[in-house]
Amino acid sequence: MIILFGVALIWAIHEREARLIARKGYSYYITYSRRWKKKRKACYKRFGYRCALCNSPRRLEAHHRTYKNLYNEKPGDLTCLCRDCHANAPKSDGLY
Repeated sequence: MIILFGVALIWAIHEREARLIARKGYSYYITYSRRWKKKRKACYKRFGYRCALCNSPRRLEAHHRTYKNLYNEKPGDLTCLCRDCHANAPKSDGLY
């Protein structure tokens, strides 16, 4: 019974976050969502907490290589970049 309640609670939280993302959009997703925070952390770990371009460990950010799977990103859709490299990254899909 407790397990079912826990599953229902997790599902409710996920659904609430999905509704907020749908209503508030990309800015909310990147700034506040738990889903994005998990994906960002996994991206950093995958790249060894280093920038993929300059190897810096400072001021890391997760860069979308493509927006094709936005809100449902796969690991290969993200690249770990430092803030300086991210600022200079091309805006078009699939380059980094």
